[in-house]
Amino acid sequence: MPVRYFFIECSLPFWIEIAEYLKQEYEWIPIYWSGTEEVKEGVINHFPNIYFHPNKNAVRGIPHKNFANNKLYPIDKHLLKNLSYCQSITLQMMDRMDRNEIFSFQERLQLFYLYVRYWNTILKKLKPDVSIFPVSPHLAYDYVLYSLCKLRNIPTMMFVQTSLNYLIYPVQQFEQGSSELRKEYNKILNKDYNSVVLSKNSKQYINKMQGKYSNAVPFYMKNQFEKSNPILFLIKEIVTKPNHISDLIKKGRYLFSRNHYIKEPGKPIRNSNMKGMKYIYIEVEGVRKKNYLKKFYNQIIEPFNEDIPFIYFPLHYQPERTSCPEGEIFSDQFLIIDMISKLLPYNWQLYVKEHTSQWHPLMHGECSRDKSFYEKVRSLENVHFLSTQVSSFKLTDKAKAVATITGTSGWEALIRETPALVFGHAWYKDCHGAFSVESIEDCKKAISLIANGFSIDLNKVKAFLKALENAGIKAYVGEGYKTATDISYEENIKNISKCIYSYIKKTQ
Repeated sequence: MPVRYFFIECSLPFWIEIAEYLKQEYEWIPIYWSGTEEVKEGVINHFPNIYFHPNKNAVRGIPHKNFANNKLYPIDKHLLKNLSYCQSITLQMMDRMDRNEIFSFQERLQLFYLYVRYWNTILKKLKPDVSIFPVSPHLAYDYVLYSLCKLRNIPTMMFVQTSLNYLIYPVQQFEQGSSELRKEYNKILNKDYNSVVLSKNSKQYINKMQGKYSNAVPFYMKNQFEKSNPILFLIKEIVTKPNHISDLIKKGRYLFSRNHYIKEPGKPIRNSNMKGMKYIYIEVEGVRKKNYLKKFYNQIIEPFNEDIPFIYFPLHYQPERTSCPEGEIFSDQFLIIDMISKLLPYNWQLYVKEHTSQWHPLMHGECSRDKSFYEKVRSLENVHFLSTQVSSFKLTDKAKAVATITGTSGWEALIRETPALVFGHAWYKDCHGAFSVESIEDCKKAISLIANGFSIDLNKVKAFLKALENAGIKAYVGEGYKTATDISYEENIKNISKCIYSYIKKTQ
């Protein structure tokens, strides 16, 4: 019997090829698909009977035309009680829609209820065998769908992108991680892990991570640096790539003509269609806010004293899935700072450094950071903000530990033999030297072990990397990773398709 599945937030063209592969090879049928308008025509051409839901509509709570509001199943106390944790995470995810601080709690709550009614109805009527997401769901509507699937025991699947651009691995639920990876890791640790032989790519990766930070900067950060001054970046593109001018014009027209799911003043979210000059105004206002925050931050930074014992906490850029939902409640980074501050040994300090992307003119950091956050952190006497110019690797090497939600900084710390306090569902949280923190007791125990001289065995970290090579697949799910790997388009499609098939069959 063919598997009937949902493809949720599958907005890159290769997902159409993957769905076609699953159909031709295994007779699997996609019955519901959410994604951008750019893939709509291709999806419908390949699968005429599918329900295609533009994600801009899904985010704003606009149902598919075949499932009108008056046909939605009601919700009750029992269901909402089971979704109470989901509710708190979802409401925070809605920060993405609120660039003006006008999306009230009540409006967010009503949108959450609509999500629950709609997706509960869809699951009851269509009865999918599995829901597949490229990565952990993070656009609010998809997180509610994911949570409902878990409640109704409908299998889910998604991929975890690692810091090694050429490796991903599948999970059923991002909170659980990969049992296959843990099994491989334990198998290696129980053998002679000191004689692990890594691939050429992994060896080169470790050497790079153990060298200068300038050589280890992730490709996406390099891209952001290039675009930090949009005017200079545009001039550079025109001068160095004159043949791309027409593409830039098309992209510009598209950016300012398309509808965005940003909440507009005086309109319910479902009627908010921000575009054109309204969108430009919001972008300009956002840059002004970020410049103000950057200026304030630079006024409160303190000198770095490397001679005192300290824990280093590089803040996450937000809003971003790596903190919400992957950090769950710790997406509120003050909770992490406050906990560590209260548990630090006498004379230890906590150094906090802002993520430069938080102020990037083309990103939306103003949605998740304000002056009061900096002031609240600053009020803790053993916590100090550092200049973003202080070398991340220098801080990592001098620190007693690096704290993070799911950041690359935690993995870099392990490779550089510094322990990591991991407050979220990082892909490396099962690695030796990574202390997973969910409670005050977890944090207290980890800091105590570190203070008493815990040291990292680099061979155990390399063993984890070997386990990742064994349990992972060579593929990418994000557009940016296409140019950061040597994986061909065809190979990517084949590897993901086969992984989806084998993983779902294994978990059924």
